[in-house]
Amino acid sequence: MSEQNEADCKSANLTPEEMNEYQQSLKIQRDNNAALSYAKKEGGYEKAIEIATKLKAKNTSIEEIAELTGLSFDEIEVLG
Repeated sequence: MSEQNEADCKSANLTPEEMNEYQQSLKIQRDNNAALSYAKKEGGYEKAIEIATKLKAKNTSIEEIAELTGLSFDEIEVLG
């Protein structure tokens, strides 16, 4: 954890459990951003969007589309 994040946690009076949850959420966010960045670089993101759009047109559930493509619910919901 960076010094700034640690200072933020202390100033927010987080319990050790809350601080751990906060740290885990930051890690997940960084991991997701890294995965998305990699997918975009490899062209996988554009293909996932294409597939998700087709699945959505066939009334496939957002949960299933997310599972199959790796896209977030928010990314799927805005597709035409």
